[in-house]
Amino acid sequence: MKMYILSGGRLRMHKSIYLPDADRSETIELPVSSILLRDARGNVLFETGCHPSVVQDAEARWGGLAKLMTPIMGPDDNVIAGLAALGLAPGDIDVVVCSHLHTDHCGCNAFFTKATVILHARELEAARSADALARGYVAADWDHPVSIEPVTSERDLWGDGHIVLIPLPGHTPGYNNFVDVRDVARGMVAAWERGRRGERYILGGVDMTYRDMMRLVAQQAGVAPPRMYMPRFAARVVGWMGDRKERKGGKPLANSTQVRYAYTDRFKFTSAKAERVSTRRQIWQAEGYE
Repeated sequence: MKMYILSGGRLRMHKSIYLPDADRSETIELPVSSILLRDARGNVLFETGCHPSVVQDAEARWGGLAKLMTPIMGPDDNVIAGLAALGLAPGDIDVVVCSHLHTDHCGCNAFFTKATVILHARELEAARSADALARGYVAADWDHPVSIEPVTSERDLWGDGHIVLIPLPGHTPGYNNFVDVRDVARGMVAAWERGRRGERYILGGVDMTYRDMMRLVAQQAGVAPPRMYMPRFAARVVGWMGDRKERKGGKPLANSTQVRYAYTDRFKFTSAKAERVSTRRQIWQAEGYE
């Protein structure tokens, strides 16, 4: 099996859409991408990205949603052009998997008339609801005469455990994702082989404090978030005690200096170094993995 990451440009959005406490003037840029899995049993495309027409006129395609999202992409930043660069056309795709039906994930579904589109039944129900547009669903992106196969639970695509669709409700009612353990292993090996020795790379880029994370978890769970927090000084003392016990050969405490660093509101991550190395050393190679 080979895996290809196909670029679909980026979307600029207000950060407060994802982090309610963020300043409304702050924006973030979110990548739009598709993943092609080439296998002897068929070509599987995960996500189809934005429709090419949004480059010229996003409002004509998205309506009022265009006020919330700004496309940052060129005429060739779409899945159709990405497939063409590999010598493929939409008719060569056997299966399209949509994690969900927001416009940046299914905008090119109409091109794949010969493929079976797999998505969660709850997602299809949400996209057909009366308030679908307000929830980010654009009928022009997904409502086409194509073969749709709704799923209601885990789906082993080939029946051998290599590509498994897993329901992950939260972002949308029927959000799905997939995992191929061989791809995970090969990605880790590729990073190890192509990364700089002695360096560490974080493959992420959204800053979120533990307080924000707990609020989101509480919101999804339908419970109140924690109201009491350990003062920074007390956390420092507990962390020092955990380090001291570990140095003496005891079992480390749940709280250590490193844990205290991770829990502080000022601790942030950036994937900038990983992105630089990925571009220079091609950790994620365009030609996929053998």
